[in-house]
Amino acid sequence: MAVTWRHLVGSTDRFAIEISLIEDPDGGRFAPPDVSESWGEFRIFVEGRNLCEAKDSTGETLSGARWYLLPLLRFFVQNWEVIAHQGRLPSVSRLGTFAATQMVSIEFPPPSAKNEAAERWHAEWWQFFTQHCLASTREGGIFPNIWVRRAGDDIEISWDNESNPAELPLRFLERTGVALVPVLDFAAVTLSLIGATVDELLKRTPTTALIQVKDELEQIRVPHAERRWLRHALLLNLRRNADEALDLAKRLADRLPSLRPQEQLGPFESSSLPTLVFASTSPHVREDDVILIVLEFDRARGDTKREFANLTDPVPCPFYQAWRNGHDLALRLRNKLHLGYGTIDIDEVLDDLGISVRSLELSDPAIRAVSFHDEALVPTILINTKSPRTQRQWSRAATMAHELCHLVFDDRLGSTVGVSSGPWAPVRFEQRANAFAVMFLMPEPEVSEMFEQARGRLNQRVKVVARHFGASFRATVQHLNSLMLIERYERDSLLGDLDEFQL
Repeated sequence: MAVTWRHLVGSTDRFAIEISLIEDPDGGRFAPPDVSESWGEFRIFVEGRNLCEAKDSTGETLSGARWYLLPLLRFFVQNWEVIAHQGRLPSVSRLGTFAATQMVSIEFPPPSAKNEAAERWHAEWWQFFTQHCLASTREGGIFPNIWVRRAGDDIEISWDNESNPAELPLRFLERTGVALVPVLDFAAVTLSLIGATVDELLKRTPTTALIQVKDELEQIRVPHAERRWLRHALLLNLRRNADEALDLAKRLADRLPSLRPQEQLGPFESSSLPTLVFASTSPHVREDDVILIVLEFDRARGDTKREFANLTDPVPCPFYQAWRNGHDLALRLRNKLHLGYGTIDIDEVLDDLGISVRSLELSDPAIRAVSFHDEALVPTILINTKSPRTQRQWSRAATMAHELCHLVFDDRLGSTVGVSSGPWAPVRFEQRANAFAVMFLMPEPEVSEMFEQARGRLNQRVKVVARHFGASFRATVQHLNSLMLIERYERDSLLGDLDEFQL
């Protein structure tokens, strides 16, 4: 089968896509002319990896995925607004840190879900699958299980061929992984390649379907006002349903001008402080809560203290073992602040840095706190008084240290940080901030020394450490285990007896 046309856009070292058009091996007997002409091969490169390379049953290496490619082109064009602007998964996932693995963990509803809830769960999962996963476009072919979604001002590209719904008899060589591509680069590469491919197909078979794809491409590049509103609503992510999200975004913008979409042409909208904050809240967040938070933005206007400005140090958050990174950053920050390894008063630390800490009552108790900062706003932590995680002294201190990590290290937009800490926030950032908080409040050198010097049974030694740092028994046990000062079976035994040994 002869290659009749080939086009590659991008850098294979960073991000690139290549499409080759090949003579239909079935001579057009089983597909309409425009689909038949789209028979070919595609290859997606991320950070030097070819995500489409595979081996067949004979062991021969195939450089790309081969099939009719018109459905793939339609997938990107028809789902562009969602792919380029929506990031939150349809349900909370506590397993995995990127879409390809997280979506496997939430494919099925919990056993307790009733019929209606289970049907809604399945419907939402499949909608996300069809809008974000390339495998959904295979239509009888064998495609790699690649997922694409928005993450800040990046596109997260992740893959998991261990859970590929239809891989055999091929085996894709890249099994599981993830990478971030700036949304600007993703848009430039993807739309340029699709445009060139559609133009080539139009030369061969100028069908209505191909003309529609070309027209849609133009609307993506030069969006009208309603499309810009949709992009803004998807970035805010206040509702799962796009129509409901759009209606709510417009309604809120009438009351809060800062929630209006940016006057921005081109193929995507950039993230902003509100979109970062609300993309990590529940899709059922109440309008009153949104208004309360936005009003706090206005209250925070002012100059940032030099102490905090000199402290900010954006560090990419790893997808694997983010907790280790959190531990390292906590000790680094303590050294930078000359805090030593003893106990600290987190309120005093934040006050010295010029970080404003205020309380507000949000209706969603799952949100522990909201933190934000940009060039025009004082770094701010809003403690949700409705959250049970902020009621006790230790958990409140841990929450503030958690938010400190976000403010200092999570700058993803050049000078803007915004997150609602809770179950809907990005998992890896929450894992890092959780580990940071415990290590910042209970630094390893002093914890290790105190634990080794303590006498008595294991639970009594844990109590000594917990009392010294004002920490909960559970948090101390978990921390000792993460520092490898106690074994996992000892951790499980102590937590199993928690009622008996509760402080």
